[in-house]
Amino acid sequence: MNKTYLKAPNSIVWDVTSRCNLKCKHCYVEAESQKTEEPSTEEAKAIIDQMKKAKVFTLSFSGGEPLLRDDLFELLEYATKSLV
Repeated sequence: MNKTYLKAPNSIVWDVTSRCNLKCKHCYVEAESQKTEEPSTEEAKAIIDQMKKAKVFTLSFSGGEPLLRDDLFELLEYATKSLV
């Protein structure tokens, strides 16, 4: 019997930043003792390219607060064009 396995996840929720301007009590971001460094625009695009090669079907941007990234809309547009 042949089995088929996924080569990559078909859906990714990507925390593109750990920065946040809110203080939600239920949020895990505030629980982190060290904030992680977020990728530059070019690094983020390279990550999106890797997702395309892996045939990721769905990508969701999350975080902290993704809207705090100055390049968020550029990344959304790049992902939309790359992953479709």
